[in-house]
Amino acid sequence: MSAEPVHQDQDRTGASQEAPGSVLPFRRRPRRGVGPQPRKAAAPAPELSPHQQLAALIEAAFNGVDRTLRDDRTATDFRATIGVVRTMVDGARARSIITDQQHTELDAMLEGMLSAPAMLA
Repeated sequence: MSAEPVHQDQDRTGASQEAPGSVLPFRRRPRRGVGPQPRKAAAPAPELSPHQQLAALIEAAFNGVDRTLRDDRTATDFRATIGVVRTMVDGARARSIITDQQHTELDAMLEGMLSAPAMLA
């Protein structure tokens, strides 16, 4: 297969004429009176604590399904769900699926998650 140049016939305005095998040119049109705009420096984001970062991550997940932890009902449902997960983690420790140290780490993470709604208020 070889590459062959495609020829276009143009009228006096520069528009290409419809012809078999012709290609429509895509040209950038120059902006009139507008030069490149300097980018504004973004305001530095405040440093977030690890708990604030976690709260923002959880809130983003809820926002992805059109919910927010700022809503009392959603926050209550969230806390109840974390409670169920904690019960499962407790059961995993009781059945020796996880060690005491792993349980402590997981429980601390879940505790941190429970603070998310309060951090967003």
